[in-house]
Amino acid sequence: MNHSHDGAARNVLAQASEISDLFEYTVGPEIDEVCRRVDLALAAIVTFDSHVARMDAQRRAQCSQMVLLFGKALTDILGAIELLRRGYDELCLGVMRSAVESWATAILIGHDPKVGRQFMEGRFSTNDSIRRVLRHKGATLDPEWK
Repeated sequence: MNHSHDGAARNVLAQASEISDLFEYTVGPEIDEVCRRVDLALAAIVTFDSHVARMDAQRRAQCSQMVLLFGKALTDILGAIELLRRGYDELCLGVMRSAVESWATAILIGHDPKVGRQFMEGRFSTNDSIRRVLRHKGATLDPEWK
């Protein structure tokens, strides 16, 4: 029996170390800046979270969902960076899509509490969130955005 795939996993692991070193050398400084900005965003979420307690129940639920989704998006981005660092570029794309979907869903929830209720009931597809946000020219977190 010919086992041409024998040792394939070891080869992948050996290459992962080389890819990680090359990644650090070529994009390490940029990733450091991304991580610094993620840290700032997470700090902003914690600060914002302290204000949520003073809101009415509906707005509190809406903002809590947004904060959780923004937090998920940030951790997805960090996970995608780690996958890329290890050489899993295709898997990285899926995780980045998840980050964008979470971000878009948070934006939609901020503009329409009905989306938040549908999301919590499992009746809202995050796949649709990107498309819905892109339909709106100049989509922002501005509460006046329609």
